[in-house]
Amino acid sequence: MTILYVTGIVAGLAVPAVPAYLALSAALLVIGSATFRTFRNFSDIVLLGTWFFLGAARVGLHTDSHERDASWIAAMQEEARTQKDSFVGRLSSGTSSPRAIAISAALLCGNKSLLDADTRESFKRVGAMHLLALSGLHLGVLYGMLHLLLVRWMMGSYWRWALLPLILACIWCYVWFAGMPTSLLRAGIMLSFFVTYMMLGAKPPPYHILCISALLILLVSPEMLLNISFQLSYAATSFIVCFYSAIRKLIYQGRSRIADILAVSIAAQLGTMPLCIYYFHSLSLVAVPASIVLIPLTTVVVYMGVALALFPTSAVASALDTAVDAEMRVMDFMLIPSDGYWDGILAEPWQIMVLYILEISLLLRTKTLEEHGREPVSL
Repeated sequence: MTILYVTGIVAGLAVPAVPAYLALSAALLVIGSATFRTFRNFSDIVLLGTWFFLGAARVGLHTDSHERDASWIAAMQEEARTQKDSFVGRLSSGTSSPRAIAISAALLCGNKSLLDADTRESFKRVGAMHLLALSGLHLGVLYGMLHLLLVRWMMGSYWRWALLPLILACIWCYVWFAGMPTSLLRAGIMLSFFVTYMMLGAKPPPYHILCISALLILLVSPEMLLNISFQLSYAATSFIVCFYSAIRKLIYQGRSRIADILAVSIAAQLGTMPLCIYYFHSLSLVAVPASIVLIPLTTVVVYMGVALALFPTSAVASALDTAVDAEMRVMDFMLIPSDGYWDGILAEPWQIMVLYILEISLLLRTKTLEEHGREPVSL
């Protein structure tokens, strides 16, 4: 359904014809609903076609309503910027280290304006720019705090339902506070579904939740399909959801936190590497090993940044400075190999498609061997 809707958006961008697409969507919806009981298979095909033409029509409809919708969104983002400035002020009052303030502001509220050119270049060359883009990692830290303080104590009681509105409110307040970037919107929608499923005592279906999150974003803003952040976020998350378990078993069969981080990093890098080559013409070869250390350190920086904003004491400020300094030292160490970063790579769209086909084919083969009980070769 989501794939056909996305294909419809592409068709609508290529061939604008809103009235025709709307008429076809309505006609197919009526036909599909009328034939549901008699010819269920045919009805399903027709209803899927409805999503295709609805996606094509939504592009034109969005163009007409974009100016009307932009005013209230701009007002919300302006208020979020005011709150972020206030938050950065609290960080500044707690520590005198400009680098610690800049990195904490970027990691906690997406404010990258304080980062100097050298720090940006360091994150870029080690393939860690995704850590500065607010996403599931940062929202996961917030949920971890909520789980530690509230959820774990009430999961077995009926009162857990009283927590659901509070948890969802915290999630979406943070999404708003960070300026509603695409990666955080995706993470917010997915985490909201996961929390609701968990409260119901049901196992959340990650594939369905990923598709629903993309569908909701594209229903509101179909032009997001052309947004680089949207493409990178969903490419990384799709590869993690689909291939994490297969990659994890290739690395190590037993329980290991390092193997977990490594598997997530490899899956995300495979998902985003072709797009990074196409859009940014660069590739970091040290991104995966660097993530083993940088992801835990980033989590510590986020926790320390929150603690400093709440309790601006010298002890917390010193801990934050130490964590940031350790993060920068790791990146400096990873940049020692001069051939660990390739720049100036030029690729055509068809070459990117071939690269994705090769990646997916290899990963599907590995996953098939795993599902049939055959042992793939460990790394």
